[in-house]
Amino acid sequence: MEDHTVLWDVIWRPVMSLPFLFQNPPSEAIRMVSTVRQLSHAHKRLELSLWEEIESPFLRHVAFPYALRILWCELVQRRFLVDVQMMAADVVNRRVCIAGGFAAWRFERFLDTRRGGDGYPRATRQTSVSDGYARREVWVPSDVNVFVETGDDDDLVLQLITTRYIFFCAQMFNDPRVVTSSPDRAHEEDVVTTLDLTEHLDALEFGQDVRRLCRDQALLDRLLEETSPTMPGRSYVLCAAKHEPLVPTRLNVTFTDDPPQQRYVERVLASFDLVHCKIACRVDGETGAYAFHSAGGCVETLTHRRIQVSDGPLTRSRASLKETLERIRRYIERGFSVRGDRVFHMDTETCLYSLRNHTSTT
Repeated sequence: MEDHTVLWDVIWRPVMSLPFLFQNPPSEAIRMVSTVRQLSHAHKRLELSLWEEIESPFLRHVAFPYALRILWCELVQRRFLVDVQMMAADVVNRRVCIAGGFAAWRFERFLDTRRGGDGYPRATRQTSVSDGYARREVWVPSDVNVFVETGDDDDLVLQLITTRYIFFCAQMFNDPRVVTSSPDRAHEEDVVTTLDLTEHLDALEFGQDVRRLCRDQALLDRLLEETSPTMPGRSYVLCAAKHEPLVPTRLNVTFTDDPPQQRYVERVLASFDLVHCKIACRVDGETGAYAFHSAGGCVETLTHRRIQVSDGPLTRSRASLKETLERIRRYIERGFSVRGDRVFHMDTETCLYSLRNHTSTT
């Protein structure tokens, strides 16, 4: 059948939008997209608009069944995150924050799509390689970090999240099997010496750029007696039995033990050891779109993929030192560097304008 302009604008375009598809079960959403592809000669333009809404314009270059698979994963994951937000806030009246590497990854793809890129999470972006580590093909976070205020019914909250995660795995992989770790508490502070730092740098075989960065930051921390605010708490890891290459599915749930904070999201962001990870995200329950909230310096370091260590984690404790250096190594493998790059350069005002601050969790 021939498309009429009015028919395309009035019927097909709303149907092929993220807000409309998000309000339907994933299976129904996939059926709608497949039906429009069969009925509309303008399906390529409609699909491209939809791929841009989910920050994945690269899907126009892949086989349609695989594009539908990624759309399915996006809808299932976004609905899962909305439910986690609602369960914490509405059921048990807790503040919740989704922050860290996953939020940074989502925001970079959002910016890349906004500037006309394809949104593909490639690791090699002409980043300066001076550290000797090979780059992976893609940058996909290993997990999603969820922080929840602690309370008397933490076991109930964890049970609710775990039950919803099992359903998430069943939808994503048709396999509800989940592995749950025992709680891991935050590390206590101890004395970190220059020898400790040197030993870890040698063990991880870092290049001179990283060594110079870490030594300068550790010296500055000692001179200023800086200690970054830790986020004490108990962390649980929920891991699916299967894996999706371009979609993070492992879930880290941390119950924060410190006293209630008036600005909870800022408190969580202040605890991260790498500046580009100081960003939080949440999913709008009506539209399915991501909204973001960042701390100072995050946008600049993220858009340049530049490694910058926060004040304190290198001198807080030996365990904290080791974890931070291992995290630096992982980000180097995913395309970050001490020098950063300008390939993804956008002026700061444009990036900050794109950063849609949310206020419901602050």
